[in-house]
Amino acid sequence: MFLEYGILDQEVFPRKSEFLCSSADAIRASIDDHSAATSRAIRLLLPYAVKEGDLELIAAIAEILDHYHPSNDAEANHILSICRPLVEMKSAQILDSCCSVVQSRYRSHMSTPAPGDALHWLLTGIELEQLVHELPELGRCYGLLRSVCLATSTKILQLRLKEEDSDPRVLSDGEAMLEALEGQEDMIPEALVLKAALSVGRDSADEQADAIVAVLEDRTDETTGIRSCAAPRSLHWYFLRVAEVLIQSETKVGSGSNRNVTPSAFGKTGVTLLMERLVQLTTLATDSVPQDQIDSVKELLAKALAQAYVAENASKKDYRMIPPWRDASISQIRSTSLKEHNIAIQERVVSSMLNF
Repeated sequence: MFLEYGILDQEVFPRKSEFLCSSADAIRASIDDHSAATSRAIRLLLPYAVKEGDLELIAAIAEILDHYHPSNDAEANHILSICRPLVEMKSAQILDSCCSVVQSRYRSHMSTPAPGDALHWLLTGIELEQLVHELPELGRCYGLLRSVCLATSTKILQLRLKEEDSDPRVLSDGEAMLEALEGQEDMIPEALVLKAALSVGRDSADEQADAIVAVLEDRTDETTGIRSCAAPRSLHWYFLRVAEVLIQSETKVGSGSNRNVTPSAFGKTGVTLLMERLVQLTTLATDSVPQDQIDSVKELLAKALAQAYVAENASKKDYRMIPPWRDASISQIRSTSLKEHNIAIQERVVSSMLNF
């Protein structure tokens, strides 16, 4: 238009990018409304950046975004929708600047009593990152979301274990975050960790045990093929202590029965997994956990595993009752001579040891 009406000479045309950038700067300087100025400046540059892939114009748009701080969600959504075509062109520079806008809204919502809205913005950022990165781990918003989930989970576990004077409001914050992450567990394993932390002290013993096992057992990443568990090693000790409390409560409930062995809610597989994680934890970080606490958990898990084996064997066959007159002799049988007796007596000896 400027060339057509003779406002500019033809000599300026080769420097079109420079002229457009200067015009965008003039728009931003002349309009007081920060959001409106940003929107118009980007809309001036965007058609040429998309059509011609001009790196100078793309860099100019990224710079404008870096200085943009939306005052509400509607403004941020408008700017992101305008810039999305450049992200779809796999412009890492524009993606990085868009993530800055996303995180601006995230920080704004984190300062309010509605952290779930903050996570919705991080999920928006992750959606943009997936347009550029094949692996989600490469994205800024993805990494931040994982960190937030783990930090919140840690505070919840500390509160439940009465380790620190955590703010009880972390429970309601965690519930809001988990609601925002519903259905995202496959993409964000840390959501499972948050779910397990919230389950502590709230759900039944069986549900708590299932949640703990779910975050401690290895799972295969469909993209990379790497096997790992959802909970990072820094949280393993917290979950082991929660398991200790659960198993202790089960022991107290079943201590009044001398005839039946009550299996742990974790079952044989779950207790075995807990023992594996305890061994790994003590092998790799021996100084971080007091030895007396390790020994206490180890002894409790050993008893729980024995209970699980006895309960499993009892469920597979009809239990052979032992006459009452034999009960007195049960206590005289030593573990080294167990193999000399039948399976029913062996189970009674183990049960007697556990009740003792």
